[in-house]
Amino acid sequence: NNSMKPQQIVDLALDYFYGKESDTYGLHGYQHSQDYTKAFELFQEAAKKRKSVAYYYLGEMYRDGKGTERDLEQAKKWFTRAYKSEHMMASSALNTVEHMIGAEKGEPEAMHKLAAEYQYGWGVSDDIEEAIRWYKAAAEKGHSESQSSLGFIYRQGSTVSKDISQAVYWYKLAAAQGNSSALYGLGCIYLKGEGVEKDIDLAEKYLESSGHYNR
Repeated sequence: NNSMKPQQIVDLALDYFYGKESDTYGLHGYQHSQDYTKAFELFQEAAKKRKSVAYYYLGEMYRDGKGTERDLEQAKKWFTRAYKSEHMMASSALNTVEHMIGAEKGEPEAMHKLAAEYQYGWGVSDDIEEAIRWYKAAAEKGHSESQSSLGFIYRQGSTVSKDISQAVYWYKLAAAQGNSSALYGLGCIYLKGEGVEKDIDLAEKYLESSGHYNR
């Protein structure tokens, strides 16, 4: 590959990364079958030639354990390089990997942020199951925003099956900590009788406590 220009190395690396079977990238006309190990080697070579796109993909590969052992510190290092080289997707990817590191150390705030990133697809592919896993991990450590987020997800029922008893359970934990979103959510549930006995007095108590409501 020594005779190849840096951009040609990147192009070949992308070819192996996505592979000719990848329908999403069929437009690119990739030639090779997907091979993460080869892609990883080529991105390393391109990184030595200072291609910022290679920094970014090395970050992804270390983060996801593709073509190499999963290593979040290495992922952070490469996303940082990509960010400093002004790669446009590096900023959100770097934030996410920092939250992954914090979440795996058991930090509730990092868990909450990582969950939101999985919920909305910021810096990672959206994955509601991973989002719920991390919201629950933070919620079980008493993180009221995560408890309220779980209440919202189960009440809304757009990404998971609607489950009002789960919604009320998590909302009540957050409401006990004075979380205004959870108080408001509970108020609406009791006001409308959503999967619970309608209770106007209780609804008003929750809604007034939330600060989002005036009679």
